[in-house]
Amino acid sequence: MKLKPQTNQEYSVSITLEELARQTCIPLSEAKEAIKELEERKLITVISHPLSVPRYIINLKEIERQAGTIRTRGA
Repeated sequence: MKLKPQTNQEYSVSITLEELARQTCIPLSEAKEAIKELEERKLITVISHPLSVPRYIINLKEIERQAGTIRTRGA
């Protein structure tokens, strides 16, 4: 899995769910649920094309924002 810079706050990753599950040692069903959760929280955007591997755009700015919110709540 190789990150390709998009902007200062986004990275693009092309990987199959099967490969994601294998590399993270989690079951495929859990990997699918994790991707759905990340999409709902606006942490990634999934771009799918019928003839290619899905591309996941990771939103680093939103991840940092939500992490800051979580830290603030816990303090």
